[in-house]
Amino acid sequence: MRCEEVMTRDLVTCSMRDSAARCAQLMRGLGIGFLPVTTGKGELVGVITDRDLALRVVADGLDPFRTYASSIMSRRVLTCSPHDSLDAVEDLMRRCRKSRVVCVDHWGHPVGVISLSDIAQADWTWRTGGVYRDIARRESVRAG
Repeated sequence: MRCEEVMTRDLVTCSMRDSAARCAQLMRGLGIGFLPVTTGKGELVGVITDRDLALRVVADGLDPFRTYASSIMSRRVLTCSPHDSLDAVEDLMRRCRKSRVVCVDHWGHPVGVISLSDIAQADWTWRTGGVYRDIARRESVRAG
């Protein structure tokens, strides 16, 4: 199975110059917790999660209207091609202990996202459970 067969295509992104407040409003309005961050040319440069907003804006007491995506985004983003195998992406998620991978085209523009729930819907339950278990280990490593 290839990534393009399971990735979520209706992808919403934000700009590096969007405020944290704007990012939070987008997430709330769309019921999502993850936004790819792009340049003015549409190239992927990072991601912002609802966790980033809580820990990097709220917990630090920053003004969400004057704090920009570029200053709070995670720059280390897992990416794949829509043509990559789902097996390869599952392995990447396991190794990096991340629950989302952004699919990019050959220009580096985000075209989709594969989340653990996408894999669960497309793949065998026992395989998804194994990926989830391996990703979840990151939480127990941090706590210990």
